[in-house]
Amino acid sequence: MHTIPPENRIVLVGGGHSHCIFLKMWAMKKVKPPLDIILISPSSFTPYTGMLPGLISGNYKRKDAYVDLVKLCNASGVRLLIGSVDKINLYKKSVMVQGRPEITFDIISVNVGIKSMASDFLHQSESVVSAKPMDKLYKRWKEFLAKKYKNRKKSVTIVGGGLGGLELAFAVKERLEKEAALHEVTVIERGKILKYETDNLNKKLTKFLLAKKIKIIENSNILKFNNNKILLSNGTNIHSDFTIMTAGAHPYTWIEKSGIPCNDGFIVVDSYLKSSKFPFLYAVGDCAHLDSSPRPKAGVFAVRAGPYLFHNIISVFENGAPRKFFPQRNHLKLISIGGQKAVSSGRGFQFSGNTIWRWKNFIDKKFMEGFSSLKPMSNKKELDINSREIQKQMICGGCGSKIGQELLNEAISKISKKKNRNILNSIGDDAAIINNGLSKQIVTTDHLKAFTKDPWLLSRISIIHSLGDIWAMGSKPKFALLNIILPEASKSIQANWLHEIMDAANYTFLSEDISLIGGHTTQGAELTIGVTLLGDMRGKPTEISNAKIGDKIVLTKPIGTGVILAGEMQGLTSGQDLINALSWMQKSQSPLLEVTRKCNAMTDVTGFGLIGHLMNICEASSVSASISINKVPLLEGTIELVKKGVKSTLFSENKGKNKNIHMVEDPALDLLFDPQTSGGMLISIPSKKIEDLQIHLTKSGLLSSVIGEIKQGKPSVLINK
Repeated sequence: MHTIPPENRIVLVGGGHSHCIFLKMWAMKKVKPPLDIILISPSSFTPYTGMLPGLISGNYKRKDAYVDLVKLCNASGVRLLIGSVDKINLYKKSVMVQGRPEITFDIISVNVGIKSMASDFLHQSESVVSAKPMDKLYKRWKEFLAKKYKNRKKSVTIVGGGLGGLELAFAVKERLEKEAALHEVTVIERGKILKYETDNLNKKLTKFLLAKKIKIIENSNILKFNNNKILLSNGTNIHSDFTIMTAGAHPYTWIEKSGIPCNDGFIVVDSYLKSSKFPFLYAVGDCAHLDSSPRPKAGVFAVRAGPYLFHNIISVFENGAPRKFFPQRNHLKLISIGGQKAVSSGRGFQFSGNTIWRWKNFIDKKFMEGFSSLKPMSNKKELDINSREIQKQMICGGCGSKIGQELLNEAISKISKKKNRNILNSIGDDAAIINNGLSKQIVTTDHLKAFTKDPWLLSRISIIHSLGDIWAMGSKPKFALLNIILPEASKSIQANWLHEIMDAANYTFLSEDISLIGGHTTQGAELTIGVTLLGDMRGKPTEISNAKIGDKIVLTKPIGTGVILAGEMQGLTSGQDLINALSWMQKSQSPLLEVTRKCNAMTDVTGFGLIGHLMNICEASSVSASISINKVPLLEGTIELVKKGVKSTLFSENKGKNKNIHMVEDPALDLLFDPQTSGGMLISIPSKKIEDLQIHLTKSGLLSSVIGEIKQGKPSVLINK
């Protein structure tokens, strides 16, 4: 199967409901035009606001109410860029993302929602939180529930008397009743509650509010927060331990500052969901103003606009006819009122009770199931599993694609044993030390096959990964060369990829005081970045042959990147766990250079796994080692993936090679043989110097986990609990 190189680029700004539907439909589309699609989102997940009341009330778990954008993008073969947009340049057709170079596009769509006006009050009290972003609200809500109040009520206030505010009030009431806590729930509205709803719906919901003993304060503005006191315009003060702001919302200011045609800050689009002045610009959801059919800001319209957005954008590249979007004037409303009951309103009828809640629950879960049931691109049933293309996709990226140590050693054994007297160390160390007559130089080279669709991120991690070989020797790199293989694509897309790669390289090299002096670029099957590093060796190197009996063994990063990346390929790794792993991979370990002289031996944990690299130290130093598996730091989510049978490509090779290993049974055992990309340092250090090392590492944001000890004996590793 041959993949057609991308010719054009679509950028989706924001992970809103419409864009989620766009990605779902793209994943399901069997015949795709050659497009490079990028989703830019500040987070790895998108909350489904329709399930917020159920989340607050405890009827749903967090995972039920969020679309995992990492898994969704994996299933659709789309690149996810985690970042915040600063500006869209409509004339250059580029997007500015914080901390990144500009991203060019042919078509752009905006689905970023709106933000709360609660920011005016958030600084006045720690007890105030906005309903948006939903994840922050949920986190703060869980913290509030954990608090205990002796001999007094827990007071919660909802600011905003629209449907959203009242649903939250019912949900808060339900959860506090489940907690069996003394409580009081109040709704504050500057006008009349439900002023945009029908009289019948107003009466029905007001009746339920009174029955639930939810206090309503109308025609009152909030003047000020003073700790847990709310000062109202009617002159009264009310106590509130936890205040949720739902009232007032406005568009993001960067939109209008970008010169985008707007109506009161909202992007003006026609019935085809695109700008009439800039036909390559689309907008949907709360951030858009549908000029032909203005509607209130409600998630239902974003959901219904999704299929139209997908059709109209894709039709540009398939020469199809676009479709007009005509949102309904009277849409069905299903409003939760607590106790697994709901009210339905629409088209002249109203019902309430458990049946309506079950109906709403079914609709919401069905909507979310449509995203979670998608399979990753490499596991599509319609593709031939025996094809070379699929086999290639299933090989892990990063260090998971390395050649195994046994095969590598066999190849090295055939190299001439005659050693140049100017080479000052043996094969096996992380880098070579060379005597050039004037000074001692240190040299290493490495490359990584792509494990992410983000060229900037791959460039950054590839460099940090390669730097590990130099740091492990206790040296500071000075010069670098880059070798880049770009996949086939249009010249404009390749140019953008190269720009991103070089931007990340420049950022990383500058921060590490390294000069880029050259390199090479070519075109190949997939993105690969290689790094060659040169530095001066000052002082005694921290070679793997210098571990001493009694030394403590320290690890500076958690392990499990191989399993995380392998799990992502199978659609099993959660977005949050992947983002956390990528964050650790980007973490520089240059602060170690200040304490290197305290260490006897050091190596970076990469392709051969923790045990493989520890065995290298043992064999080179003629010692044994014992480690406690319970003290080895693990990346979040790795144990769950191991239990599901997820293994990196190099795992079997790593485990099979290490014969002198005495192991206990433990779910984490497999992770000790997991190949690591940009892994932590494995340090052998005297006990008396460990405290200084730990203090320094903690200040630098690295771990200082003491996982074991160097022992006397034949090279071997004992793994204890």
